[in-house]
Amino acid sequence: MAGSDGAKKAELQKDIDGSKFMIISAPTPKKSHVLAKAITPPTSLVVFTSKVRFHDAGAVMSLTSRFPFWSNARLYTNPVTLRFDGQSLTLNDAALSFKGRIAEVKTDTWYVVRLEVDKSNETCWATVANNRGNTIGKSERLKWKESSKPDFFNIGFDNEATGTIDLAECEAVAPNACAERYNISVEKGEVYWVVITYQGELTTGYVNSDLAGYVLGHHDSMATDTLEIACPRDVLDLRIGADKTGVAKIADVKLTKLERQKRKGKVKVHHIGDSTSAGDGSWARVLEKEYDKSPLAALCDFSNRGIGGRNLGTYYQQGKLAEVLRDICPGDIVMVGNNGTNGMNSTFEDDLNYYIDAAEAMGAKIIINSYTPHGAVANYAKGYNYTTHTFDNYRRDAYDVVVRKVAIQRAQSDAGYLGFVEIGQHADAIFNAYVADFKANGYASEDDAAQAIIKCFKDHNHYNQGELACHLMLYGYPTCPKPGIVAQIQTLLSKTR
Repeated sequence: MAGSDGAKKAELQKDIDGSKFMIISAPTPKKSHVLAKAITPPTSLVVFTSKVRFHDAGAVMSLTSRFPFWSNARLYTNPVTLRFDGQSLTLNDAALSFKGRIAEVKTDTWYVVRLEVDKSNETCWATVANNRGNTIGKSERLKWKESSKPDFFNIGFDNEATGTIDLAECEAVAPNACAERYNISVEKGEVYWVVITYQGELTTGYVNSDLAGYVLGHHDSMATDTLEIACPRDVLDLRIGADKTGVAKIADVKLTKLERQKRKGKVKVHHIGDSTSAGDGSWARVLEKEYDKSPLAALCDFSNRGIGGRNLGTYYQQGKLAEVLRDICPGDIVMVGNNGTNGMNSTFEDDLNYYIDAAEAMGAKIIINSYTPHGAVANYAKGYNYTTHTFDNYRRDAYDVVVRKVAIQRAQSDAGYLGFVEIGQHADAIFNAYVADFKANGYASEDDAAQAIIKCFKDHNHYNQGELACHLMLYGYPTCPKPGIVAQIQTLLSKTR
């Protein structure tokens, strides 16, 4: 799930006949409401089929080159978009029709939608049938709106549109694809130089099936590929996708174990996160910017590996965790905990444990952190109480609950786990101490001091309108017994000496 609307949701429900379906809700007109699936960018023909029940105009099914989907921003390419206008379906703005008549699509009725896309000639076409299988509309073969390699399939709503859409029996197939897999035994925790020789034209390469695998690249034609791969397991799983003629194969694989990096100086903390720790004004970005003046500078190096708009799945699938694992020197520290705001699914807990196990396999120690609190703005404004002049906005979201659960489990059984950095609850306490001391901080009232903190937040996730809130989270406040992020990391680093 993606989008700034906290009320959006996707739910599995039962229909009146007992069959299961997914309902996606976009209840308020925010910028983006969407269920997005990272996909292998099409290289030839890919067919998406789904039972769909439309309820409101503005519902879209789209292939895009960026995540999350934002239908009217120039920096997003949307080469293929199927849209419901309340009465009919359009594909790239051309209406579907049958026997000379525009196809009439009713709300609250199931249809089978078949969307076909072909990267080889950048065309697309669609067919819609009623629940009895009879075609009621189809399009001509249309050109893509933009030339790109779309890597997300989105179902949701246009900007400013609201409503719900029901989905069932979704499927995506590449009829002409031919895949090959190659499993190789390796030493767990080592890094290898891998030379792969291909027969035929390679379109897509993957490493490991964990979390759907991460993509190595897309090549129209090549004979070999050379990769540097960290191996957190004792098997290296290579997988490729064939060209449109279906002849690509892995002909040969050569492995050379590389000597692990040796630390030349201080231990390094690699922080993994999303925009709540990587965006402008976030605690990790600000800490990185002024690191030389930080108390941590004498103890460790700090690398902010966070990327906005990612969750545990997409961070992995785009090879970002692979880069972190490759850069770990034994004894380094991986700090993780900020990857739920852009979506989580039923495997979130397993995925978080995979990240931790993979980092430990490469020789790292682990720190888990909670999330920053929600900014007391918009739907979260009630997080500041004007009667008591206090904040209570630390996250109770499902992902933060899972993060705390995993931290407790690791503390009981994992020798490589250093401890937990409490950001959200401590931030509330630190903000409250700052507000209570309003006179010393030059404010006329508690509420004025609170507003200075609240104004730092662009929205409830991002605080890049001023660095006061960030500095309080990082360094705490003298009258508050709860330590800030920096002091907590300092304490945990003492366990590595």
